[in-house]
Amino acid sequence: MAILKTYKCRKCESENIVKNGKSPAGRQKYHCKDCDFYSTLEPFEKYSEEKREEILKTYQESPSMRGIQRVYGVCFDTLKGWLKKSSVTLQK
Repeated sequence: MAILKTYKCRKCESENIVKNGKSPAGRQKYHCKDCDFYSTLEPFEKYSEEKREEILKTYQESPSMRGIQRVYGVCFDTLKGWLKKSSVTLQK
């Protein structure tokens, strides 16, 4: 017995969508034929406040930004934005 999963457009709630390649992150992209909207179905997961604080505390212990990227999988621009908003000073 097959279970069919029905997807809906995030903009117009139409079910008239088709697969349309992959995003740079490897997530499936879709195209709505009714409203001509292109997107992924699930929005990106955001970091919790606890996880963000943990990453910023790790940065204060003097590892490089590249090291934090590798360990936590956080994007460089995201980390840089967090550091600018916090009281932590950027290291070279």
